[in-house]
Amino acid sequence: MNRRGVNVTAGVAVVGVMVAAPLVLSGYQIVFVLLTLLYIGMAYSWNLISGYTGYLSFGHVAFFGIGAYTVGVLVATHGWPWPVAVLTGGVLAAALAVPLGWIMLRLRGPYFAIGMLAVAEGTRLLASVWRGVTRGGLGIFVTTTYNVVPVYYSLLGLVVVVMTLTYWVDNSRFGLRLLSIREDEDAAEVLGIDTTRRKLTAFVMSAAFPGMIGGLYAWYIGYIDPGSVFALSFSLNMVLMTLLGGAGTFLGPLIGGASFAVVLESLWARFPAYHLMVTGVAIMAIVLFIPNGIVAVLRRFGLISRRRQFASRVVRRSQRRTDEGPAPTTEKSDVAAG
Repeated sequence: MNRRGVNVTAGVAVVGVMVAAPLVLSGYQIVFVLLTLLYIGMAYSWNLISGYTGYLSFGHVAFFGIGAYTVGVLVATHGWPWPVAVLTGGVLAAALAVPLGWIMLRLRGPYFAIGMLAVAEGTRLLASVWRGVTRGGLGIFVTTTYNVVPVYYSLLGLVVVVMTLTYWVDNSRFGLRLLSIREDEDAAEVLGIDTTRRKLTAFVMSAAFPGMIGGLYAWYIGYIDPGSVFALSFSLNMVLMTLLGGAGTFLGPLIGGASFAVVLESLWARFPAYHLMVTGVAIMAIVLFIPNGIVAVLRRFGLISRRRQFASRVVRRSQRRTDEGPAPTTEKSDVAAG
């Protein structure tokens, strides 16, 4: 069996174990795994735009909060079924990301990061003052159910979907174009890549999943207010998890999210008043000592493949063309074509 077959088999086995987990785990353990899935899903979502394009976002909590409030309003006020409300939260977050991304992605570097931070703060303030819909600081009581298993399976399904999407991005022309934007956006434009459209597509995809995850979080937690679902810590945690595992990689958010869940649980138990400070110190330590994440360390020791599958195919095709002779001058490159 080749490497791809082994990876697919291992992935199916892990999903099977996760599906069966609620049948054997205790209530506390189910909640812990549920929160781990939430962290992993948020990390994968952030990675789609910030990991692959290099556009560092500190405002993705805005989409999380929009999804949470969509579920809160539709379920508590209008009596919608929560699965429909969750999907609506994702659609609304993605729809709002289109005009927002069209404006914000014109900024680069720290300007984009600060701009997205302002967006997150703006949505929090809007939720605080729009009392007719959000009830402001009073918050919304979403549900009184204590059965977290449906939320667990819903989060598991979302994580599988966003991981599949990331795998496609990581091994496709689209992903290679995003990486070219991260390395040198001006050079990518010279090569003929429509950088604006690629960035906006990644931005919208990265907004939809936090919207749905935020909706599931609202249903799980039972009560939401602006301070809880628009908390800056959500955005910081997304950054930390992805950098820890490895930004712009397929396995990075999985490794980073799972590691983060274990570390966070320990910090909450031992240092409840200082966990945010420890998070900041952890981000600095990662940037200084393992800037490319745990995935880079594993690649260095040969534990995972160094090449993306699509990049490998491009290299092999280029080698064949070199052996066969010069290519026609009218043919586009593999990166910019399509």
